[in-house]
Amino acid sequence: MHKNFILFNFAAFLLHSCYATTRHFWFHITSECIFIKVRLNCFIQIMGCLSIPSAFIWSYLADRTKWHRQIIAINILLYILASVINFKLKDIGGKYIVQCGCVLATLLREIAIGGTFSIFFALVLNYTKRTNSSNRNVGIVKMSGIFGIIFVMMVLGIAGCFFPALKEGKRNIALAMCVLSGVLSALVVFFSLPEFIKPETVLFKKKISVKDFFRKIYQYTNPIILTFFITTVLIGLNRMALDNFSASFCRLIGYEMHHIRLFFGFRMILEAIILFYSESVCKLIGVYHLLLLAAVCTVFRTFIHTVVDLLQASKYRKASFICAVEAFKAISTSAYFYSSTLIFRSFAKYDTQTLALGLNNCAYNGMPSVLFSIISLIISNPLSSGSSSGSNTTVLDERAQYKYFLTFFQIVTIASFFGVIITAVGIYLVKRNKLENFEWTMHK
Repeated sequence: MHKNFILFNFAAFLLHSCYATTRHFWFHITSECIFIKVRLNCFIQIMGCLSIPSAFIWSYLADRTKWHRQIIAINILLYILASVINFKLKDIGGKYIVQCGCVLATLLREIAIGGTFSIFFALVLNYTKRTNSSNRNVGIVKMSGIFGIIFVMMVLGIAGCFFPALKEGKRNIALAMCVLSGVLSALVVFFSLPEFIKPETVLFKKKISVKDFFRKIYQYTNPIILTFFITTVLIGLNRMALDNFSASFCRLIGYEMHHIRLFFGFRMILEAIILFYSESVCKLIGVYHLLLLAAVCTVFRTFIHTVVDLLQASKYRKASFICAVEAFKAISTSAYFYSSTLIFRSFAKYDTQTLALGLNNCAYNGMPSVLFSIISLIISNPLSSGSSSGSNTTVLDERAQYKYFLTFFQIVTIASFFGVIITAVGIYLVKRNKLENFEWTMHK
């Protein structure tokens, strides 16, 4: 493997390690603060809409300036700052200070997410194209990132199993891992990764203008891209519901955080294996049908939550269903990543390569945040009367909370089913326009 691909893999390992310590547990970490109720926490997620302009603006700036490495490094540092604030909310006194801190942390997180992964993988794709390397390298870089997530989940999960009394210590370990891996990844990205280079035959325009920015975005307003954009939004909504609620849901049915991290680690191992064979599967069934497979598995990963009352289930049944959910999520996430990256990239020109993946990021992270917050306001608020003492009241509170999660999962499952239909429509449009045999190196 070429030296630069080794650096890409190392950077992906560190970058995903940094984000994994908090991103999948952000909602739960915030909920541990007594001043942040469930519904307020859900509503704050509407700030995820900021990742839409964030992704577009960062991607546009990257395409215009070719400062991909600098932009990624800046956003990593912003995410570290957001994580530190979110971890420390529990130790801050004062209701309004805590709530303002929560808003600030979420704001920084969304700005950072919008300018990190899409730009990083645009850099990977650019280098892959320039060196005439196999598409498999993109999956391998992502797989290295997953190994970073596995490392974090296993270390924190095993630490929780062997040192169950050190609750605050485990929080500090998680925060330290986030900061350390984040700073190292920023240094590797900034000083070691190759620059984004366009062919000499392509005219490079460094001038930045609002008119040019919207003109570039308008290029993607065609029916085929819009169908896959909507599919990605619905897959992202499903993912956001699971990411925000999985930790709290598992805690509700009796699992501790170290158990939950081990479940997540199990899923990441499956993701890594599936990503390794993604190129072979893609050649076998086609990139568009791989996205359809991701959409179908997305439906099942929340549908499973709705078929059995896990609050009253046995430990064996709980573990079996949680593992099934994680398995479907592994298939869906890996299939979605590989297929959507190539699909959105296939419609890009050289001056909009990063913007294409920024569009994908908007659909996967930004738009679902808005929908997530709207749904959370529609559903009646559990525990609206506040917390009370007494075992009977506690049981009722748990049942109300479980019903809230269940209703949310049912709505998201129905929405994901429409995502399958829309994906099928997109595939029909592709075949009608005879684009089914595209290569991601087209449209330069």
